[in-house]
Amino acid sequence: MVQFFCLIVLIAVFIPVGQGYQHYANQPHWPPPEQMNYRINPSHDPGFNEIPIITAAAQSWENSVDFDFNYLGTTGIASSGVDGTNVIYWHAGGAGGVLGYCQFWYWTPSYETFEADIWFDSMDAWWDRSGTCSGLTFDLQSVCAHEMGHALGLDHEAQENNSCPLMQSLIGPCVSRDPCQDDIDGATYFYGIAGPSPTPDPMPVTSPAGIGLTLLLLGSAMVFPLFKRKREKR
Repeated sequence: MVQFFCLIVLIAVFIPVGQGYQHYANQPHWPPPEQMNYRINPSHDPGFNEIPIITAAAQSWENSVDFDFNYLGTTGIASSGVDGTNVIYWHAGGAGGVLGYCQFWYWTPSYETFEADIWFDSMDAWWDRSGTCSGLTFDLQSVCAHEMGHALGLDHEAQENNSCPLMQSLIGPCVSRDPCQDDIDGATYFYGIAGPSPTPDPMPVTSPAGIGLTLLLLGSAMVFPLFKRKREKR
């Protein structure tokens, strides 16, 4: 069996073309069971425990979208790559004022996402957990929820206000910790609306013998910049 490897780079550029959620080209997204099992590398000390903040950001999506972000514990991995682990970690220095970055990979031609990594800038950004507006700090939960939206398959939205939508490309000192309706609509397009878990089918399902699947292309999508800093004029 021959497999081909293809690296696809997508650059997210903010172009004001109207309102409404945006997906990436070819709409990559997670297949059933529609979940992302992830680990956190707490190598940087922002002055507070980031783990409950990251899990709260995940919960903000789970409240509205039928998708599971499952926290599996900590890890020592501190880089992005196809290694079988979805990692959220700190990175020393974001280019051009980037606060956060999401890189994800998907198979083609199915465009099914199979891995995603997220990092936050540990050098050039000052982080906050209070949820209050400040001209000097950025809310980690808001940035994390935004990056998780990229992992779900949402591109930047061509609409910018103070706090909505969550997937706008610029962030100011005010927070947007929860997905807005546009963000929710974009994610539920792939995964459906959050609700009670369905009753499992008690009947076993048997696959016919002699049928195999061949994955031909491996794709990758790099998304940047995810956030740019807004600077206050004095």
